[in-house]
Amino acid sequence: MESLPIPKIIAGLKTPPIKTQARSATVLPNFVGLIFQVHNGKNYINVEITEDMVGHKLGEFSPFVLRFELIAPLLISSIGQENRSATSRIDVVTGHQH
Repeated sequence: MESLPIPKIIAGLKTPPIKTQARSATVLPNFVGLIFQVHNGKNYINVEITEDMVGHKLGEFSPFVLRFELIAPLLISSIGQENRSATSRIDVVTGHQH
């Protein structure tokens, strides 16, 4: 289990953001008021912790990036498979189209 280096909050002093890739880290009550830079797969997103966030995961506040170039061919091929199976049938043994 990875531990995060959490600085102590001193009244009146601004602490630097905590850079992390630990998206699965649970937000604890002592994180309130801190700023985390949470990695989203491409960039670090600033997340200021509030009381409402306690108990959630850091990754919930840093949207995950999905590259469209990787997803588009999968979507297109799955749509094509559905259309082909609905409009035509090919006999597996003979290879003839019905």
